[in-house]
Amino acid sequence: MQPPEVIPVASAVAAELEFPSCAVVFDRLGSFRRAGVLWLGVSEVPEALAAFQHDLVGGLLAAGVGYDRKPWKFHLTLYRKMRNPPPTMGPIAIPWRLRGFGLVESVSVNRGVEYHTIAGWNAAPRG
Repeated sequence: MQPPEVIPVASAVAAELEFPSCAVVFDRLGSFRRAGVLWLGVSEVPEALAAFQHDLVGGLLAAGVGYDRKPWKFHLTLYRKMRNPPPTMGPIAIPWRLRGFGLVESVSVNRGVEYHTIAGWNAAPRG
């Protein structure tokens, strides 16, 4: 969790980066067991997206903003507070075009978590 004064700094770093329009295929079911999160992820992260994530982390570190050092897993959260092992899943491949990214705050509330979009940026036009 970052202190509130980090938000404008993180926003400024993100605004300086060019996000690549790219496609991913969600094809993996996984979990963050300690957090009780079930997620849908990708087997292959496009090179342009991995480079963007690397540049974002580098920009945040240069600006004095820390980040979660756990390995990055590009995913969609499906379920929170999972108490049993995740279900098994047959083969799946859901293509998804990424057209931008956002800075989102997660806030714990009585019934779970709410997500609040703070800022968003569109992908660079494809050339």
